[in-house]
Amino acid sequence: SQAYRFSIILGIKNSGKSASGVAYVLSSLTSNHLKILQLLSKETHGDREGVTFSNFYELCLCEMLVSSEKSLQLILKELEDHDLVKRIGSGSSPQENYVSNVSLKELKPFCDFA
Repeated sequence: SQAYRFSIILGIKNSGKSASGVAYVLSSLTSNHLKILQLLSKETHGDREGVTFSNFYELCLCEMLVSSEKSLQLILKELEDHDLVKRIGSGSSPQENYVSNVSLKELKPFCDFA
């Protein structure tokens, strides 16, 4: 079935998440959302501490994915609401860090631009 195929692709068969639900969310994201999620996945691959908002904002500006901090905040909030992005505290720093909950391998089937 399609849900089983996505559970294999996404590696979530025992995570408590619905494979078809995650696949649906990923397939319904705009290309800009996917590019931002892909960039965050690249930057945070294997890094549990994540990337600071300000550093990630600069990366997104360089890639021309956002035009303002507010637009990036809104996109990250949407991705966080769907459990695709996790916001974490950064220890002694008052600024929060972000990490992707989705790997590049998991994103690949949904990124025709990759």
